[in-house]
Amino acid sequence: MKKKNGFTLIELLAVIIILGILMIIAIPSVTKYINDSRKNAYVNTAKEIISGARNLVNEGKLEMFDTNTTYYIPASCIKTENAQKSPYGEFDKAYVLVTYNGKGYNYYWVSRDETGQGVPDPIAIENLDEDDIVSDISFDYIKEDKPQEEKNTIKVIDKDNCNEFVKDSTAAEQILETALAANQLNQIPDTDIYIFKGGTTNPPANYVKFNCTDSSDTSTCEDWRIIGIYNGQMKIIRVGSNGQPTAPTGFTSIAWNTTTPNPGWANSSLKESLNTTYYNTLSDTAKGMIDENGSWDVGPAAYNAIAKDAYTQATTSGTVVGSTTHTTPWTGKVGLMASYEFLYASGGGDTCLTTSGYNYSSVCGTEENDWLKPGNISFALSADSNNANQSIGLFSNGGFVSAIRVDKTRYGIPAVFLKSSVRVASGDGTSGNPYILNLE
Repeated sequence: MKKKNGFTLIELLAVIIILGILMIIAIPSVTKYINDSRKNAYVNTAKEIISGARNLVNEGKLEMFDTNTTYYIPASCIKTENAQKSPYGEFDKAYVLVTYNGKGYNYYWVSRDETGQGVPDPIAIENLDEDDIVSDISFDYIKEDKPQEEKNTIKVIDKDNCNEFVKDSTAAEQILETALAANQLNQIPDTDIYIFKGGTTNPPANYVKFNCTDSSDTSTCEDWRIIGIYNGQMKIIRVGSNGQPTAPTGFTSIAWNTTTPNPGWANSSLKESLNTTYYNTLSDTAKGMIDENGSWDVGPAAYNAIAKDAYTQATTSGTVVGSTTHTTPWTGKVGLMASYEFLYASGGGDTCLTTSGYNYSSVCGTEENDWLKPGNISFALSADSNNANQSIGLFSNGGFVSAIRVDKTRYGIPAVFLKSSVRVASGDGTSGNPYILNLE
């Protein structure tokens, strides 16, 4: 008897028929599973984008307070951790709709992708699910002519000009918010000026890397610190490795002016040197961040006044202190710190906002209490109130405000205002993780 090999034709046909039946049963199930997974991903992407829009509103970066308007925010204007992409293809049109009822916000979603999949009618975020995604949306526009509320007008944000509506926090805004929460600022009364306070025992988080020769390598940067936030602008000062204000090479033994009497800041040789010789040593990136039209307070500020009075004397036109009358603020690129900033930088308590005579060193002007105390005797951007024709204010390395003849050499420590458009790229402002800035 011969041994049987292989399958008969009937057996092969049976196997094929069985496989066909299984495919008929399985393919719709697999197709449904894939489609359901895609719809689920679609919904998750939409909800992540909507969550991003809510965060922007809560952070005050989207100001939408008109109760008669439905705002259409393009999905591309909202940053999310994951890619903003439909699982079927790129979004063609995708918007978060926002309405405000006077008390709170409502959020809706509407979209279409390049394959025609999407949500053609606005759906509230809490109701959005897989069943709302439909295929073959034939119209070539989202229903931008149909506001969510019938009474509302609509405002569609241009996806190519997101920054006009979606406002990233500036460095000044971000740092101000963080420092206020950490109680690291003294506010000058009746102003929007905040000065960083504290010393070695409670150092403020105001360190910045600046003037880098290689923007990709922070080891090539100089150490600077933020004096304060002035009406939405940061004012920073150069410091040494110990965190104390210090002058660059060439400015450690320099005169306010080579001759007497005091010509004022705007006509001094120190101002000229800082704004030409020193300024020209800065990197192009640093120059691009500096506000060349910063407004500097150059009037006299008495060293024995409370801090508020010192600020008032330095900024109020016509104020007479001693024999000197305040002049108009100087507008320019590089200046110096002022005596009232030194007073407000103290973290030694409210008593430190008042001096006893000129001596500020007994409690408040020490390195322990005042981070702005320079390491060497340094010029201040305020004339001495007692003998303004011959002398100029300065800070002692002992921690007090005094005066010196304008032709004597001391430290000239540069300070600059940064443009309000500067942003924080990274860092938290501590000495070990200073702020890295960029200009957008």
